[in-house]
Amino acid sequence: MRGIPSAFLGTITLGFVLAGAAAAGAQLLTSQHKKVLGYQDENGAFHPLTRGVPDAATSTTVTGTIKVTFNLTIKSSLPSGTKIYCGAEVDAESENEATPLSPVIYVEEAGTVASGTTCSATIPYSWTLYSSGATVINAFTGTYSIVAINSSIPSLLDAVGVRLVTGTFASDVKVPATGATTSYTVDVTI
Repeated sequence: MRGIPSAFLGTITLGFVLAGAAAAGAQLLTSQHKKVLGYQDENGAFHPLTRGVPDAATSTTVTGTIKVTFNLTIKSSLPSGTKIYCGAEVDAESENEATPLSPVIYVEEAGTVASGTTCSATIPYSWTLYSSGATVINAFTGTYSIVAINSSIPSLLDAVGVRLVTGTFASDVKVPATGATTSYTVDVTI
């Protein structure tokens, strides 16, 4: 009776382990899923919030650009072939306290590959919001993600050689006037 060579068996086992690690890592990518805002009631049922659209008489459209510049300090030991990606997300909300169950919500994202120790994310926007008033809140929050991925191992992008840093660059900031370019600079150590 011939046995299976242990080197061959080891190769097959390693292949299964690496494939499982890659599949598990792929589940970590949050950008693959559409975000749905809502709430869970006391019975466990999820209720999505309806996206409000203010009528023309009570709304205004604001446009502009949010630019986030990242200054990177690289202290991690990253293998050759590692690429650093920078991304920013802006979540804007307009709410009229007179109709609190109809908020206007926008989610904008942008990202780039770092060049050396800098990168930036530019987010142009056009948001239709409730016109300002005593009962109206128009604000946004900005978050960022910096990820270093060892791209020399394409089948294991999320399992091997990953370093991730996340944070906030703006929290409940008033929506800028139309036509404004709002700039943020974030210093990140990775």
